[in-house]
Amino acid sequence: MGGKRSGIVTEPLVVAENMSFHGIASEGAVVRTGGQLNLHGILDGDLEIQPGGRANVYGIVNGTIHNGGIVIVAGIVRGEVREGTLGAPVTVVGTGSWINGVERLEPSEPRG
Repeated sequence: MGGKRSGIVTEPLVVAENMSFHGIASEGAVVRTGGQLNLHGILDGDLEIQPGGRANVYGIVNGTIHNGGIVIVAGIVRGEVREGTLGAPVTVVGTGSWINGVERLEPSEPRG
């Protein structure tokens, strides 16, 4: 599903196109190859980004990010950010973001 989605979602959020999400997703999310998620709400559960997928986290992830694509964190991740071994994952964490309880005071260099 593409475009904008909002509200409370009680099934896993599957992103195969460009999607801007404003709301609460209670069962985690998967960003497929070619998909892009702009997360402005709350994601309860893990976020999986498959090779060729991208996520921009402006909200809160209450879980772990499993990154196989590209992720930019400008919000809060209450778990870890783990990079996969498939593809060429890139992780960028912005100043003022929180990862696993630790505030990022300086912007990160892209890893990947």
